[in-house]
Amino acid sequence: MSKNRKSEINSEQPETKQNNNNNKPTGLIQKHKKYNINIQKYLPYILAGLVPLSLIAVFAYAPRERVMGDVQRIFYYHVGAAWVGFFAFFIVFIASIQYLRRENSYCTRLARASAEIGVIFTTFVLLSGMLWARPTWNTWWTWDPRLTTSLILWLMYLAYLFLSQTLKGEEKNRQNRLAAIFGIIAFVNVPLVFMSIRWWRTIHPVVIEIGGTGLSPRMIQVLIFTVITISLLYYQLLLMRLKQLNSEVRVKQLMNRLRRRR
Repeated sequence: MSKNRKSEINSEQPETKQNNNNNKPTGLIQKHKKYNINIQKYLPYILAGLVPLSLIAVFAYAPRERVMGDVQRIFYYHVGAAWVGFFAFFIVFIASIQYLRRENSYCTRLARASAEIGVIFTTFVLLSGMLWARPTWNTWWTWDPRLTTSLILWLMYLAYLFLSQTLKGEEKNRQNRLAAIFGIIAFVNVPLVFMSIRWWRTIHPVVIEIGGTGLSPRMIQVLIFTVITISLLYYQLLLMRLKQLNSEVRVKQLMNRLRRRR
């Protein structure tokens, strides 16, 4: 190999090393990733058992609600999906702050993956709420404070996903910063959605109050079980999506190296 060729390869190494460092998780995210390897092996099998059990619990173990009847069983998955949606957007919030602090591209991928999954679960919340509202409120949709703020939340994170994928090339860093700022601002709507039924007059029921839940012990047990199951499902989907995004980054890095050597 000629001296010029060696110097060319050596000049590429610092840049490649720097890019690899920016793609690695840091801080709490790095500690979190250490446990992923072992969890990934068993989580699909755990979910394969928990999901059918949750269906049995909802339709067989949970008692029938006296006023609404069987349609109330949507409640268990509706609340579980809402909780996961809120948590997914909280991860976007934390990852966005981490990116602005460290400009680590892994934080951007984590935020994007969590936002995608959060939008999916929020979509389920809106659709299941409509199915529940029709026989209960005699309408598919009403501009109730809880429903309206939930729709705004859904639209804001759709906009976040659009923003995080629009700009390319030289403006990628600027795009990531804008997306991170928007991800932080959008999270302000999460506590607004949660508190809307407590701050304004609404027909949406308040499940958790200071005095209790108003649910029977078996209903509470099923609710907790479904929330745990859906939370683990979110975690599994997050791991899968992160793996895909990380693979895309590695492929792009390899393609860039090949172009430089031609």
